[in-house]
Amino acid sequence: MKRYIAIPVYNQVLLPGVTLIVPVSNMTKEETARIREEGRVVLLAQKENKDMPSLTEDDFYSTGLLAELAGDAMTSSGRILRLRGLSRQIVTETDIRGRQIEVTTTECSEEPLTEEEEQKVLGELKESVRALFAKRETPVRKENLDEVRTVHDFAATFAPVLHLTNEDRYALLQTDQERERARLLMQFLDAEKARGDEESEEKAGGAQADYQKKIEEAGMPAAVRKEVDQILRRYKQAQPQDPERSSMENYLDFVTALKWKIDETAEVDLKKAREILDRDHFGLKTVKERILQQIAVMALKKEQAGSILLLVGAPGTGKTSMGRSVAEALGRKYARISLGGVRDEAEIRGHRRTYIGAMPGRIMDGIKKSGAMNPVIVLDEIDKLSMGYQGDPASALLEVLDPEQNSTFT
Repeated sequence: MKRYIAIPVYNQVLLPGVTLIVPVSNMTKEETARIREEGRVVLLAQKENKDMPSLTEDDFYSTGLLAELAGDAMTSSGRILRLRGLSRQIVTETDIRGRQIEVTTTECSEEPLTEEEEQKVLGELKESVRALFAKRETPVRKENLDEVRTVHDFAATFAPVLHLTNEDRYALLQTDQERERARLLMQFLDAEKARGDEESEEKAGGAQADYQKKIEEAGMPAAVRKEVDQILRRYKQAQPQDPERSSMENYLDFVTALKWKIDETAEVDLKKAREILDRDHFGLKTVKERILQQIAVMALKKEQAGSILLLVGAPGTGKTSMGRSVAEALGRKYARISLGGVRDEAEIRGHRRTYIGAMPGRIMDGIKKSGAMNPVIVLDEIDKLSMGYQGDPASALLEVLDPEQNSTFT
């Protein structure tokens, strides 16, 4: 039997051969000096997370870990010790004096695996943890697995990321058979996998129900609803790790965020429209008369759709703000889309959904941000379009501006 200074720890994996970082901010300088002098301490596993003054002998498990001091350092939160586990110890006597704990221990027997058995078991554990992390957003890195050379290293590396209880961690220390320890680890990994699958199913089921509800309430046209329902069916059948799943989620998020129901617009009041234009812009008589003519035609036709006006002028003459005034005069939402420097036709039409990170075109994005299905859209700086190897965005704009085509533009 030997006597050692003891340090209580909670919810940590204590195993021989494992390196641990233990905070000892409550230790006095004399106790730290004694640990340096003796070079060894016993780590006691607590049953519950209690502070030092309230601990009693019954608050500790009977098996502890003898560890040697590998270094210590002072941090902003206090002193820490770097310890390396040596052997399991049975605690026969515990002496608690204020904040200092001393224990009398005897070394436990251990039934290790042969090198061949350990490598075989370790390979199975690594394969299991690789499959587990493959379903998560951050898969395990190969170099992390390569650094794990023993079953104890594996337990210390991956136990912190598993949902293990304090009792689960102590069970790894308590058993005297390394084979049983490996079996427990495999059992923990299987439980974690089952837990992750259950959470994924619940999350996927909730997301699917949410999308279904939004689609039902959106009031989409029949042709659009048919396409969206098809994407939703594929989404329900997709596995969580399917690379297309995120692009389908982005598509469904976008189409359900659009306002498909056209807002009712009030009758156009020419007098009020003139007042708004005169209030916001001084002069520009010819421009305002042409706009009022267009608004008058829309009022006679009882239709406010498909009208396109081209405003040309030097910078700062009020072209963009004129569009905002027109929107107010018509009682409709306003969306401004800057096309200066655009050189990719996908910026107009949108990217193919097969591409990772595919985004809708600027026209559809502007409609979405406006929060309406029939906003007044200002295509600003249209003369500053560029042409690149991705295509000619000016040609793609024909689809936007042609009334025969833009009724189905998506």
